[in-house]
Amino acid sequence: SGGSGTRGGAGEDGSSGGPGLRVDDAVVLVSGGGVAGGTGGAGGDCQAAGAGPAGGAGGSGVVVTGGGLFRAQDTSPAGGAGGPGALPGPVCAAGGPAGSTGAALSTPSGSSVSIAGVAPALVAQTPIREFESFSVSLQGQPGSLAALLSSVSPASSWQPAALGQLLVDPSFSLRIVGPIPAGGSLDLVTAFPDLGPGIEGVRLFTQPLLAAPSGVLTLGSPFTAIVVDASF
Repeated sequence: SGGSGTRGGAGEDGSSGGPGLRVDDAVVLVSGGGVAGGTGGAGGDCQAAGAGPAGGAGGSGVVVTGGGLFRAQDTSPAGGAGGPGALPGPVCAAGGPAGSTGAALSTPSGSSVSIAGVAPALVAQTPIREFESFSVSLQGQPGSLAALLSSVSPASSWQPAALGQLLVDPSFSLRIVGPIPAGGSLDLVTAFPDLGPGIEGVRLFTQPLLAAPSGVLTLGSPFTAIVVDASF
């Protein structure tokens, strides 16, 4: 995943918030996206004298179980906030304590790996018509040489040399687009060529690849575009 965020569900009536992401017997890479646990539920009504019911604990940002592996690049999981305790009232004048903040990362039966570097991101419009110009914005570490990998079918394979998951077909086409400027964003205007006779549209899977000045390669999150014939 990448470029977006996910948050766990909120708890109810003093229950704990849900995890932002649960990885169970799987390998998950989050690149450049936020992950946060849900907020704990509010403490219920006072039923007896003394302190009121406590709020629920916040959910964990990420929970890894079943031998799973969580890979994180350019992202910091966060635990959810604890829910508020019961309000003071005639029965329990002191009210209840707030719930505790959830753990950012919990690995009871799994593991996690942090990947250094800034996660490249690709933003483009869709759908795209053949021959028409469209804008592409590629974001990443300034000074890095940027390339775009494109294919008409997706795939998935971990590439340790490129610090990421290759999510386009290995027969991808490669286009060097230039260095990332000082502001961290390379903006391009380009056009898609003729789709060919009888082809009304295709899905194009594109993934950025950056080569840092140090030589380190980094794959970014993919972008899926719908390309249609100019007659549409």
